[in-house]
Formats: sequence, C-alpha cells, structure tokens
Amino acid sequence: MNTQDITGTADPRYWVIKCSKTYRNDLEPDEYGLFYDGTEPASSMTEETIKYLNENLLPHCGDLEKRELSIEPENPIYPSHEFILNYKDFDGNEDCDHLTREELNESLSENGYPEVEVIGISVRSVIYSNTMFLTEKAAREPLQRNADDAHTYCMCSWRSPDVEWLWKILREIR
Repeated sequence: MNTQDITGTADPRYWVIKCSKTYRNDLEPDEYGLFYDGTEPASSMTEETIKYLNENLLPHCGDLEKRELSIEPENPIYPSHEFILNYKDFDGNEDCDHLTREELNESLSENGYPEVEVIGISVRSVIYSNTMFLTEKAAREPLQRNADDAHTYCMCSWRSPDVEWLWKILREIR
C-alpha cells in the first residue's frame, strides 16, 4: 500500500472492478439496435442498424407511392422524431417522412418484417458488487482471467473515519 501510485486520489483509497453494461432503454437511448424475434441484438450501434436497414431490408420495402427507401438517424430540427425515411414518390420526386422508433417498427412490420424491431440501447458504467481491493495490483489479478471490458477503478472513502483508521493500521504494519 505504501509503495503504489496514489493516482491523484485522496486517502484512504481502494480499487474496484468497473465495466460497461448494455441494456434496453426505449425512452432515452444512447444508440439504436436491431432485434430479430426478441433475441440478442443483430446490431447494437445506430450506424450498424442504419446500414443494415438500408442495405438489407429497405430495398425490399415500399410501394408505388414510396420507393427507393433509405433511412437516416435523428434530425435535430425534429427532436420528437428519431429517424428520417427518404424515398421517391410516384412522380420520382424525392421526399421524406420523420419517424419515431415506433413508427419505423410499424413500417417494417407492414412491409413484411414483423420479426424485426429497432430498439433503444443504453450503456452505463457499473461497479461489480463485492469487489474491493487494497492495491491496484490485487485488483488487476481477477482481470487477467476475464476477457470483457472490465478495468480497475480507484475510489476514495472520503470522510470515513473507520476506514481511515484501518488504512493507518495497515500502513504501519511491516
């Protein structure tokens, strides 16, 4: 404890294991993903989702009034709409519709893809429960056995007299 880098964190400090957790969040998503029949997402990034829709599904959608469909991500001008559906109308003029995620899913279903759903995805940092290490070296050991995005994270027991007292005892023991 006495020889390790203080990492710019006040005493008493300790290390935990932190990772990212991805979860479904249709209300305020960070990204949009693509689900097939409620299984794992086929894509979890908005760019991948848009690319997949444009290359694989939308070329087979549409009718005489709307053809050559393509989709773009949200437009800041219409914050209540998440996607822009571009198309050519009956006369060959370019036009667009502003769609919410629900409207996009409804359109996909109506065009023969009821098993496909665009969902909202969010990613948040999570500290693994039951992880507390006195040294960064001790915290890194479990990470060598795992291949996920976990990493060490330094924390401070600020204004915790009991922990500060414990740290003082541990530092004085040789």
